[in-house]
Amino acid sequence: MQRIVRQSKLPIKVSFSTPRPLSLLFRRPATTPCPNPCYCGNNNRCFKKNVVYRITCQLCQQFYIGETGGALWTRAQQHLSTQGSSVFQHFRSSHGVKPKITDIGIKILSSGFETAEHRRSMESNLISKLKPQINSQLRF
Repeated sequence: MQRIVRQSKLPIKVSFSTPRPLSLLFRRPATTPCPNPCYCGNNNRCFKKNVVYRITCQLCQQFYIGETGGALWTRAQQHLSTQGSSVFQHFRSSHGVKPKITDIGIKILSSGFETAEHRRSMESNLISKLKPQINSQLRF
């Protein structure tokens, strides 16, 4: 390219650049330890998004099945702090305590959905199949 511009004798300078230095393009991303005192064993599962999950009460082993498009850690915190949550209500009514992150176990049952509808369908299927005791959808 520079040779062509030089031959044309136009007052143009040619330079090349990348949006990021090449060394950054080929560097492996650094894994940072999980900052959350939680269930994930410091392997960053709690940051995973677009999942269907199971929350198990560590006090009685009853469980809840849910889904989220957001980060699993954020959704777990909502369950533990929102009085309208089935998980929160379970701890209040069954154990007389406000739930803490150490009172629950969380497992990702499925992930990587193409659409929210697919994720919700998987949640519904798992609720029907596994019959979780804490899900309020099961109470009539």
